[in-house]
Amino acid sequence: MNRVAAAHAAIIFSGLLLSACGGGGGEEGPPPPPPPPPVTALPDIVSVSAPSHLDVTSPSQFKPSIAAPGGGLKFAWTFGDGGTSSEVAPSYSYPKGGDFEVTLKVTNEAGSTREAKYKVTVNNAAHVKGLQCSGASESGWCWEHPKPTGSDRRDVSFLDAKTGWMVGVNGEIFKTVDGGVSWTRQNSGINATLTFVKFLDAQTGWALGEFGALLRTKDGGATWQLSKLPFEPNYYAATLQVISADKLLLLEQYGGYASSDGGTTWRRFDMQVNATTPEGVIWSYQNNALYKSTDFGATKTKVLQTEAPSAYDSSELKVVGESTVFISRWQQAYVSSTNSFVSSFSLHTSHDGGSTWNQMVPKGIAADQGMLRVQQSTAGALLALQGSMLYRSVDGGLNWVALQAPGAATYWDSGGFQALDASTLVYTGNTYNASSYWVTEDAGATWGAIAAPELGGYSRPWFQKFGGGTWLARTDSAHYLSSDKGKTWTLAVGLPYAQRNQSYRTSWFFDNKRALLLTDQGELKETTDGGLSWKVKLNELSTNYGASKFQFINTKIGWLTADGRLYRSSDGGATWNSGPGAANFADYQFVDENLGWARRSNGSSDLMQTTDGGQSWVKVGEWPTSGGTLRFRDASRGLVAGFSGQIYQTLDGGKTWMSRYSGISDQIMQIQYVDEKLIWAISSSAVLQSTDGGESWKVQRPTTQYAGWRGIAFADAAHGWVVGGAGSVIATQDGGKTWIQQNTGTTRNLSGVQFIDAKAGWITGEQGTILTTGTGGN
Repeated sequence: MNRVAAAHAAIIFSGLLLSACGGGGGEEGPPPPPPPPPVTALPDIVSVSAPSHLDVTSPSQFKPSIAAPGGGLKFAWTFGDGGTSSEVAPSYSYPKGGDFEVTLKVTNEAGSTREAKYKVTVNNAAHVKGLQCSGASESGWCWEHPKPTGSDRRDVSFLDAKTGWMVGVNGEIFKTVDGGVSWTRQNSGINATLTFVKFLDAQTGWALGEFGALLRTKDGGATWQLSKLPFEPNYYAATLQVISADKLLLLEQYGGYASSDGGTTWRRFDMQVNATTPEGVIWSYQNNALYKSTDFGATKTKVLQTEAPSAYDSSELKVVGESTVFISRWQQAYVSSTNSFVSSFSLHTSHDGGSTWNQMVPKGIAADQGMLRVQQSTAGALLALQGSMLYRSVDGGLNWVALQAPGAATYWDSGGFQALDASTLVYTGNTYNASSYWVTEDAGATWGAIAAPELGGYSRPWFQKFGGGTWLARTDSAHYLSSDKGKTWTLAVGLPYAQRNQSYRTSWFFDNKRALLLTDQGELKETTDGGLSWKVKLNELSTNYGASKFQFINTKIGWLTADGRLYRSSDGGATWNSGPGAANFADYQFVDENLGWARRSNGSSDLMQTTDGGQSWVKVGEWPTSGGTLRFRDASRGLVAGFSGQIYQTLDGGKTWMSRYSGISDQIMQIQYVDEKLIWAISSSAVLQSTDGGESWKVQRPTTQYAGWRGIAFADAAHGWVVGGAGSVIATQDGGKTWIQQNTGTTRNLSGVQFIDAKAGWITGEQGTILTTGTGGN
């Protein structure tokens, strides 16, 4: 190193020493930049974990497949209904039912993103809890009224005042343990109609069905075992008699079948059956001979041969209990010498099961009045009917005394007697369209008045007596129970007489709890408990003036047409008022609280408009067709549809109308706007769609079977339903591209449908039918 280089090196070294010691007085340099923050790596795929089926108002947690340990990731959730969240794993409650797509977007520190989508079905099913539904787990369409279902019942049987079963169409079996307050469906395993049910005790029972179906249970109906009868009985004439857990008789008019193993195997017998005893003894009376079988028809023994008739002969067999038997005979012969008929009758009696017999000619009764028919035998006394006279004997049938009919009746009604058992006889008397009911338990010595359910007309209830003193009364539309020998009755299943043919003209459902109904009898009813109970708000509203209709703009403001007048409510239907000019209205439509249109029902062609909510009306234009239905979207756009497929469109609030081609020729029943462009309409056989506000229409015929469509409802652009005759419902989830038949569990005619979201809806129909769903009918 030369001297110059050495000097330079010394200077540099000295500077380094001064810098290290903080000396030198120079300015400090900038600090080094911090290291870049770490970037959270994102996986190639991000997914969402959550239940796929939820219910409204029930919170559910949505979890991402990636965690955020350092908090550097950002999470952006959208739930498909407008709801959002930035939490990592949010808990979210859907306020309305529907099918939604959940989107999760995850962003890291460098701005990279990953996205995941997840579909959820949100049911709105709180109101169907405990109802009987067409699908499993309270899915499909459920019976809100009547309960448990509106299906036809074919038989009801009770063990006592609390425990009973009923069977009917679609293989339905229901059990009650509280006297009919509630019914629980039991799984029969078949869809055939069940015609008969009988229980020997609380565990052992049988049900008989179409096509030779025999069901047996040994656990009270929790499970049913199906077997196929080796024959097909006449279900309208066959009766299954249960004698013991093993011994059964299936009786027809001419012969029957016997089983000694509870119904597993059967033996045919051809003995004519005229009567049986509780223990299964079969009695047959034919060709003036009486036969008895104690081995279920395998063999028979002649126990009495009566004389051959010499003229017109009529006879009747009556068996009471196990040992008491009566044969009453009446003959009428022509006497040519006097050109007249001579009548005579006789009575054969046995009190030891046919081993010995007494024959007598009854005294105190005129022979020319016809057959003497024994009604009851108890404690040595007999009760018998001849024509419209009732007689009583206390000496075994030799001497008879006429009895006075109870109550205001002056004669006995020959068709009014029903023997409930060996000691209980019920008599129903009709007088001037009013019925009275009486019971005797001592062969007519005393009669006690009983009550009966409301029937109407001249129809009579059919009474049965079960264990524990329980009585059952069956009417045309319901079954009633009594535990005090007919003094008071409680509805067990079905509808009271006044409601048996009741249908609904229109309805409005606000939510799962509250609804309004107008019946075809002019009653305006309200429920606030989801249909458990209904209160009449108005009555005597005639429904003979055009269409009946509800429309509510919100939960408070609404209108109703019923008796030709337009009523307005400002308190959600609690009270209703009709303005001075709101008469003779057939149809109407409001677009807000004040602006509405209406068609008169008095034959005029005036289209009326109101701007004050219906208080006053002025003519705005001409009605473009005869009859028809009216719908407006806003102050300008509206439609009228009517007979022969006619559709008219207005763009100026009804001042002028333009005819539009529908593509069909039958009457259009209903129109619904989904939005300003999308509109749906139905006729009895077709579904129509417009996607341009009503200028053009496309015809859809979702089924080749005539269904008689009557109602349509769309919850949104994708979800819609159409209802009609014979329980028909079709539904779409893709805006009408495809339609699927839904199982309603009924064949009743359906007329109205309304949905409050894509899952919760109601259908109304004939005979008081109300169906509801919380799953969109699926």
